Amino acid sequence: MLASEKNNGNFALNRSNTLFFYQFNALRFFAALLVLIGHAESLRASAGKQSFHNLDLFNNGQHAVTFFFVLSGFLITFLLLKERNKTQTVLVKSFYWKRVVRIWPLYFLLLFIGLILQPVFIELLNLPYEMPYSWQESSLFFITFLPGIITFYFGNHLLEPLWSIGVEEWFYLIWGPLLKFVPKDLWKWILCSLLLKIALNYIANLSVFPPVIAYVIRMMRFEALFIGGIFACTFFSASNFQNKLSKIRVVALTISILSCFLIVFYGRFFNQLLLKIGVEDKSLNLFICSIFFGLLIWAIAWNNKKTKFLDAPIMNYLGEISYGIYMYHLIVITVVWAVLQPLNLPFTLETVLYHTLGIAFTIGIAALSKTYFENPLLKLKNRFSN
Repeated sequence: MLASEKNNGNFALNRSNTLFFYQFNALRFFAALLVLIGHAESLRASAGKQSFHNLDLFNNGQHAVTFFFVLSGFLITFLLLKERNKTQTVLVKSFYWKRVVRIWPLYFLLLFIGLILQPVFIELLNLPYEMPYSWQESSLFFITFLPGIITFYFGNHLLEPLWSIGVEEWFYLIWGPLLKFVPKDLWKWILCSLLLKIALNYIANLSVFPPVIAYVIRMMRFEALFIGGIFACTFFSASNFQNKLSKIRVVALTISILSCFLIVFYGRFFNQLLLKIGVEDKSLNLFICSIFFGLLIWAIAWNNKKTKFLDAPIMNYLGEISYGIYMYHLIVITVVWAVLQPLNLPFTLETVLYHTLGIAFTIGIAALSKTYFENPLLKLKNRFSN
């Protein structure tokens, strides 16, 4: 049992009984939506067309992925702490298997689409698009969950969103065993890991490492996942620090909501504020954003109250298929843009059709994928539960 749990076992027991966090599904969907509309406007801008790419709202891809990382770190750490509190151990094999059946099917389906089907359709339809890489050049990086290196060597491509899945997979590889074999003061281990990652990011910016190594260090955004883990530890534990935090949870929620609103809608202003205090490095900028996201997640988890809008059935469902929305969106909006671009429609009409069709088709495909492809495989997740 955690050392802090010995001080107040009832608190940890209450937390171990938490089955569902309200509002998280809705936040997942909004984060995926920000990535979608951001990439949509980037496509228009890269084609030399009028776009909203310069508006802050459409430049939140990195922020949205950072939020995903923090939320993943929080939830995975909480679930493993909950398991350890109940069973006095962590079933690492079960942990890995659940991640496999949730993440791998869609990941490898996208690889099949991007590496096998995409070149075939380009040739059959005589599309004006050239693959930036061959499957021989890229398959090893995809299979080892390092798709971000493909972007480093070959530039932007349709499977680019998979880089963040690779980061999470490498994180999961170490996280299950860590929580199994570190019985006490987990937050100290996470904090040390966080400081080490920050130091590596700093060194990577000094041109000490070869460019590809420096890129991988920055790409492995473990710091955001670590922050989520630290907030999960404070949420789960019964330390005096946690009790003090509970008294200011309304203040924390208010501050985090205002900060996140500023980041999403006034990103450039937020960046200017950071520049005034000497924060110029992008990694450090995202690190600060991670803290605000973690505070928001912690405050929402502590209150854990259902709301009419964020917890409406439709919002919960959209959150449940947000993984598919994230994975399919770039392929879908690329096809939609390829159809609309030659029509030379008025900007307003083009914008309405582009985003409406892009969002609708992405949600539709993600829903079909979840129902007929992902859910049947998810039934296997408890295979190694004992």
